[in-house]
Amino acid sequence: MIANNVSPDVRKNRKFKRVLAKQGETNGAWLRRVIKENEFAKQGLLLIGGSSTPDFHIRVAQSYLRHDLSPSYWSHVGILKDLSSFYSVPLQWCDELAEMPRRNGI
Repeated sequence: MIANNVSPDVRKNRKFKRVLAKQGETNGAWLRRVIKENEFAKQGLLLIGGSSTPDFHIRVAQSYLRHDLSPSYWSHVGILKDLSSFYSVPLQWCDELAEMPRRNGI
């Protein structure tokens, strides 16, 4: 069994707001709209759900920590500084392995 902590608070966070995409709206257009309409969204953590095999395995692995045991909707996280700056560590290595020491493993 995986050890995890669950918040004892049963109240919903009123600051959490679900913003659905509009008909035909791309992910980028949705993100620009959310940031424009919500001051708090200009920077913070951005959770993303990928569609690759490693993304799928991460979502399934997270299911063991969920109360309903269903896969998570996100598999990747990064720091959103503004619309032009997103910092993350990729799941798959795309460069030469010789580059790893120069980048401190990132």
